[in-house]
Amino acid sequence: MNKQNILMGIIMASGLLFSCEQAEMEHTLVASNAGKEVSFHIGISSLTRTATTGNKTVFVANDELGLFAVNRNGLNVIEGQGNLKYVYHDNQWDAEKAITFPIDGSSVNFYSYYPYSAFVTTTTFEHQVAKDQSVGNAYDQSDLLLASHTTSTADDTSITLTFAHKLALVEVILPSDKVGVSAEMKAKRTVTVDLLKQTATLKDAEAEEWIIMKKVSGTVFRAVVPAQTLGAGHLIRIKLDSGGYYHYSIASGVALAANEINTFSMPDKDEIRNF
Repeated sequence: MNKQNILMGIIMASGLLFSCEQAEMEHTLVASNAGKEVSFHIGISSLTRTATTGNKTVFVANDELGLFAVNRNGLNVIEGQGNLKYVYHDNQWDAEKAITFPIDGSSVNFYSYYPYSAFVTTTTFEHQVAKDQSVGNAYDQSDLLLASHTTSTADDTSITLTFAHKLALVEVILPSDKVGVSAEMKAKRTVTVDLLKQTATLKDAEAEEWIIMKKVSGTVFRAVVPAQTLGAGHLIRIKLDSGGYYHYSIASGVALAANEINTFSMPDKDEIRNF
């Protein structure tokens, strides 16, 4: 899978790229089992992940999401319809097991999340971004998208699920005359997800850790992290092809906004140290 608002003259916000404009991709979730199955249409309202083509987020082959059917009255998960996995391929989503409307006609809410995890057993769970997002699909799998539909009736022929990004995308841009080999940023990595509330709450008691960023080009690096206020001090370090290190520090906390690209544009005159 392919996937700024801040700061003192150095960091520029670019929430534009995260416009709430509906992504053009809309696909049908098809469950193959017999019975009165529920058909879904899925879209993405913004852009961090899953594969980022230009400034759009698109789902790609073998992407997986989890889906819960919840009784609207008691908000309890319907038996056998919790964390069902849907896999995307051939331009559609296929379910391991069909979700069906209750025979008694009772009202149902639907809640979904990406990326799928077999370890999720309830509608509240933890999500942690990868410490090294430069390898494999770790960057893509670090992202978190949530969706819900709470107005369905048994007469509906299809249910629309529109996913929204719940984490922050951090982008670091070097001056054009410098080439980076690798980059790291310091941030907290874990959120508690509540599907019913559609929230991802930072585990604030955690310590900040160094996160290896994904290299987009020689001058651009990205990482997905929880929305948070970064502590003052050493924030970003970049290894240059010249053998030096580019260090960036902040004097006071900087807020990273969810569902936005938070861009840090490095100034021409910052600290470059050779080790």
